[in-house]
Amino acid sequence: MAYVIHPRESRPFSFLHPAMGGAQTHPTVTAFLQLDTEQIIIRYCKEHKDVQPEALWNALTYKPKHFRWAGADLFPGVTAAGRHEMVVLEVNSCPSGQKYMPHGQGMDSSYHKLMDETFRDTISSKCDPSLINKPLAVVQDKNPIENNGYASALADITKEPVYVVETYLNRPKEQNIRWTDGVLEVRDVEGQWHAIRAAFRYVTQKPWTRIPLTTKTVVFNPIACCLSGGRNKLVAAMAYEAFNKQQEGTGLRVRIPRTFMRVTKAQIPTVVQALHGKAVIKIPYSNCGQGVYTVTSQKELDKLMALDLGYEKFIVQSLIGHKNWSSSQWHHACTIPDEEGREYVFDTRMMVYYENRL
Repeated sequence: MAYVIHPRESRPFSFLHPAMGGAQTHPTVTAFLQLDTEQIIIRYCKEHKDVQPEALWNALTYKPKHFRWAGADLFPGVTAAGRHEMVVLEVNSCPSGQKYMPHGQGMDSSYHKLMDETFRDTISSKCDPSLINKPLAVVQDKNPIENNGYASALADITKEPVYVVETYLNRPKEQNIRWTDGVLEVRDVEGQWHAIRAAFRYVTQKPWTRIPLTTKTVVFNPIACCLSGGRNKLVAAMAYEAFNKQQEGTGLRVRIPRTFMRVTKAQIPTVVQALHGKAVIKIPYSNCGQGVYTVTSQKELDKLMALDLGYEKFIVQSLIGHKNWSSSQWHHACTIPDEEGREYVFDTRMMVYYENRL
């Protein structure tokens, strides 16, 4: 059932994960977040002299029509020549991580910034006139800390109540949402249905099974973002190739591991062998680490082949691993060794959103 979060003038806590404690952003991160677009371009081109400033300006000021909020997972890689480079692992269209990012308290939180600078602008430009007086909602299937943060921020900014409703892939009898002529309706605790003018979507598990491709209710992000690469790894890989081809000669490119597309299950062992027995196999529709299988031995490959993977074709990539056995052109940079000499693999989550100003 949907519950309601009401607006407040101030909020006593910041919707951070308990593990964050009194964490603060690193001075380097703080300084970066204070740069404007032109300053970012100057700094970047100073470090990357082969990049054309105009091309970078066009990329950073591009106005997305649908995909206005996104996340990317990056590996810090090191080439054989010792050059440090960031490599894209995947992107997604409902990125988590806000609860791990220290930010200002109350109305200065990152939740409020996303809701105010991107979601509210989307509502004003795309809202169906027939729904203008209907309420707002946050629709989710995981990550309650962040979704309550987004709902609270949305209520604070708009000065109106916001419905928060859960919808799960494998619970058809418990569905609390329905669609009527393209309009999202949510069911409250009393069993009453309410039409929604705009919804912030944090539905990650095959969201197209519960949300239509086209809707009257504004959905942020729309399902088209998932199908066109946000959760479709095959289309995303094709998009990276298309972008790199388009940017030839500008110095810009998306770095990704060596990628084999449309690989059938029967072909997986051959492709893994071509990658020296170490590879990453991905189902086409998933993210957040789900549907991703790492193979570093024959035993792991046999275990993978015995699974019912639910798809006919897959993406297979080289594995960015240890410097002594990586099957990629990069090995992982790892963390600085601790007191016992241990190093750890990590990735970096980058979250971006479109703001209708430079």
